[in-house]
Amino acid sequence: MKKGKICVAISMAVICVCAIGIGLVKTVNMSNANPNENFSVEFKINAPATEAGKIHLLYDAKFDTNYFEKPSTVFNKELADISIRMCSTACTTAESYVNYGSALSNVSYVEDDRIDTSISRNGYLTDTYKKMGFSNDVYYKYDESLNDATDTVAHGIASREITIDGKKYNLVNIAIRSSSYGAEWASNFNLSNEAGVTGFEVAAKDVYKHVVQYLKTNRLGKNTKIWISGFSRGGAVANIAAAYINRACENGTIKVDRKNVYAYTFAAPNGVFDKEEKEIHKEIYNNIFNVTYEADVVPVVAPKVWGYKKYGKEYILDSIHLSARTKNNIENDFEEYIDEIPSSQVELVKRISDDYYKMRYGAKSKAYNEKKGKVFEGFTVDKTLLTAFDDIFLAFGDTVDNYEKSWQSVLLDIVPFITKKDKKYDETTKQWVNYDNLKEYIEEKHGEEVIENAVDKGLYSQEEHDASIEKIETLEKTKAISEETSEVLEDTLDTYYGVKVMAANHNLSKEEIVTVSENLYDKMDEILLKVMPIGDTANCVKNHYMEFYMAYMNNYNVATKKIVK
Repeated sequence: MKKGKICVAISMAVICVCAIGIGLVKTVNMSNANPNENFSVEFKINAPATEAGKIHLLYDAKFDTNYFEKPSTVFNKELADISIRMCSTACTTAESYVNYGSALSNVSYVEDDRIDTSISRNGYLTDTYKKMGFSNDVYYKYDESLNDATDTVAHGIASREITIDGKKYNLVNIAIRSSSYGAEWASNFNLSNEAGVTGFEVAAKDVYKHVVQYLKTNRLGKNTKIWISGFSRGGAVANIAAAYINRACENGTIKVDRKNVYAYTFAAPNGVFDKEEKEIHKEIYNNIFNVTYEADVVPVVAPKVWGYKKYGKEYILDSIHLSARTKNNIENDFEEYIDEIPSSQVELVKRISDDYYKMRYGAKSKAYNEKKGKVFEGFTVDKTLLTAFDDIFLAFGDTVDNYEKSWQSVLLDIVPFITKKDKKYDETTKQWVNYDNLKEYIEEKHGEEVIENAVDKGLYSQEEHDASIEKIETLEKTKAISEETSEVLEDTLDTYYGVKVMAANHNLSKEEIVTVSENLYDKMDEILLKVMPIGDTANCVKNHYMEFYMAYMNNYNVATKKIVK
């Protein structure tokens, strides 16, 4: 029992944090638009429920150049809506995923007569820029293998002319890859490098450097407006890059007025170390808006208890938690028996769920019909789950220094496997595929001696591992646990042993590993109360999907806290 509890605790942080990299492939299309006028943008999304992204979903959003007439320090719902769609198009194209681990020499540009998304990872963003009247586009890191786990992030920069009150401006857009990252996502676990900054900040400095270079190359100055957005990891990078841009506007490095910088992030992790909050809420950052869902685990990572925060203002999409009974009553329209939440929230749940399933499954009628009328599974996740993360992180040490000294390198080594972000090439199928198991991954990446070392130190036993898996399979066969819970537990078990193996490889002592395990065990009763049932907890991944954020924002104004009529 003790080992099982420790297993769940050690890996719960890793498994739930895995939500950071989970996103969906999207693109934008627009027809017959005059780039000097306001227009509706038709977004084409590669449907995640369909094979190889061959079928697309469509929905519209309005792009209005007058969004940039309004003060950048006032939250603009319409600009927020288009911003999350804009950064979503910066993801890797579905077609190029067949070359997952290969470097691609082809990068698309607006001036290309034909944008071939099968051979360029930035094809969706290029198409977006082209159809929205942007040009002078540049791109970074889209040619790299998706197995690249360095502290960088792919992004694009482009500009177009807009007219506001008869005055012409250059609008510069920075779109940061916000899903389909590949292994660069693993940088999320780099919370403190030798300079004491996060992997997010290293990537943000790279983005900022390219923005400065872009403005200089194109001779853009005071008649320029800057628009930057990002989601999840991309959101954390956008948050910090926007802060750098603001400071550069103030000190004259960039000849742009800070009031002309518009920054929106969504579901962004905490990427800035500011324990005393002396910096993040300064007026200089009051044009940075961060939208998060109250029960999304990703925005609480890195942990606030260690001093990590976000620049600017945070707007919270309120958590709606449903018990299984209430979820069933809503799905069956048993309104007279719905007493857990207000009727207004019942209506909001229905609208969000309907929009979510249309976006995610609408192109595949069978899948959509199975989901139609259902309540979005993410609503079964209680926001108290988030407080369990503080307990888990604190078990590794009271400060980030303890984590960085002992555990950071361990997790950075194993996270690409846990999150299936590092893939191998299968010569038989001629495809990039996930590793079959933990042992195969560790031996290929780090050598057979790593496993042998853990065995010699008494930290790993293949027999014990196999026996634990067999126990989980027996519980599933006897219907003691669901298939979903069985899968979560098996992933958790792999994480548990992987952490121990890599901890041994990094020369952590058995005593130190045992100490952390015991710290977790001491907190286990409290943690388990927050994460049970495990099946519902596993739905925390869904709370982080872009479609969920878009569906919620379609129906709710986060600034006024009112349902959209």
